[in-house]
Amino acid sequence: MLFAVVVVVSLLAGGALTLTFAGGGDGSAAPSAATTEASATGSPIAIATVNAQGLPGLVDQVSNSVVTIRTVVGTGFRQGSGTGTGVVLDKAGNIVTNYHVVDGARQITVTFKDGTVVPGTVAKSDESQDLAVVKVSVSDKVLSPAKFADTSHVRVGDPVFAIGNPFGLSNTVTSGIVSGLDRQSPTGTGGLQGMIQTDAAVNPGNSGGPLFNAAGEVIGINTSIENPSGASVFVGVGFAIASNTVRSFIPDLIGH
Repeated sequence: MLFAVVVVVSLLAGGALTLTFAGGGDGSAAPSAATTEASATGSPIAIATVNAQGLPGLVDQVSNSVVTIRTVVGTGFRQGSGTGTGVVLDKAGNIVTNYHVVDGARQITVTFKDGTVVPGTVAKSDESQDLAVVKVSVSDKVLSPAKFADTSHVRVGDPVFAIGNPFGLSNTVTSGIVSGLDRQSPTGTGGLQGMIQTDAAVNPGNSGGPLFNAAGEVIGINTSIENPSGASVFVGVGFAIASNTVRSFIPDLIGH
């Protein structure tokens, strides 16, 4: 999976992992209230949005819903730091990310695009789905909830883009298409089901961040990459947890 970057014991060293978590940033890896009506990817609404704004306009529209999540894990000589990404869910301060981004964290810091930095706590988590909700206390003026699409409408070939913090490079935007649907994450990542495959570049630091459709709606949470060489870098195959899976994980926070 795309691990949150952690400067600590090199947990990925010594083994040729075929998949790396999309979470990290600056070292070796370690440990919207959404709209109730989502337009289908590739629908006339989505196409009109792209034609009217182009990708720069879409990025401006949704980037405030993306946050940087930094963690501190371990103590003493085994202390490390990690970097991942998150997506604002609602005006109450709930943020969704990957479980592996915050796993074992004794300190969590959330940074918003406008520079606001606040502490966070894990409010809910599920290792089996690699999802977690981080709660922050901040002015609702800072909170810009993302819109989550119904992924039953997603089709192979749909245009997508990702925003995250690969290798600690904040607010990085990449784009591509939906390469495949209903994928299972390879061995070593928990065997997650129903994932969206994409060729939009994601790398360590992107974990927990959004994969958007052409209407600026979240269709997935970027989670892992496959690399036959075992290196923690993108070679064209990335996986995102479908937004419908996120909906089932936190139905009380995301509108249907």
